Amino acid sequence: MEPAENTKKAAGAVVTVTDSTFEALVINSALPVVVDFWAPWCRPCLAIAPSLEALAQEFAGKLVVAKVNCDDEKLWKEKLGVSGIPHLLFFKGGAVVTRHVGSAPRATFRAKFEDFLVASCNAPAVFSAAAKLELDQIEQAACKRKNEREDAAGLEFRTQNKVAFAEFDAVRNEFLQRMATKLDGDKAALAVRGGEGQFDEEVYQLFVELREAAFDDEEFADLQARQQAAEELANSPEMEPHKEAMFAEFEAADQEYDATIEAARKRLLK
Repeated sequence: MEPAENTKKAAGAVVTVTDSTFEALVINSALPVVVDFWAPWCRPCLAIAPSLEALAQEFAGKLVVAKVNCDDEKLWKEKLGVSGIPHLLFFKGGAVVTRHVGSAPRATFRAKFEDFLVASCNAPAVFSAAAKLELDQIEQAACKRKNEREDAAGLEFRTQNKVAFAEFDAVRNEFLQRMATKLDGDKAALAVRGGEGQFDEEVYQLFVELREAAFDDEEFADLQARQQAAEELANSPEMEPHKEAMFAEFEAADQEYDATIEAARKRLLK
């Protein structure tokens, strides 16, 4: 009973979990647990932290929000195949039910928490079928607007820093070209597409998986050196204002999205 009691005491606050406490606080938890794998250097991780803290309070007694610092704790990260951060794993009864990779507005995480509880914990649906359909339509339109703003901001930053990003893309493509010779089947085909510069969501997920596992090998030392040089160029002082402008626009887009969804939720919950 002790692990469950420890988790219950922490309900309402984000729980810091280590490799040594993961089994007690996550695997053996009496409540469902959402675990955020993060790192102090990861700006998207830091950006979503306030949202997760607020949601931990909002869902207190229903689920626990926990965090694992990937710089300090690596055992469970490797066991669970976590690649790319921020990376959220949703646990029920000690097993991973679903996951989310990347940043998102608070409204998106709230919806994922609600869907997780409904699907895995038999919680009642928050909205009627008709209200849910209307909310989904509003979310799609708001997401389209958010993506347009973020794409424009990202393009502006890449334009300002075109030399560094051209090198990032070249390193990525060459890495995938080399990896394609080591793979079979669908993964090989995806790597070939990526090596040719055809970069979509499927190729991105493969790239994240392969890079996590192989890029640090001595075989890719030349690519590591090129990437490091590109990172130094992208992070040079003259690029800092452009980077800050991009992140400010990302945050503004998230805030606009959250405000739109929050207003819709309040209206539909009446």
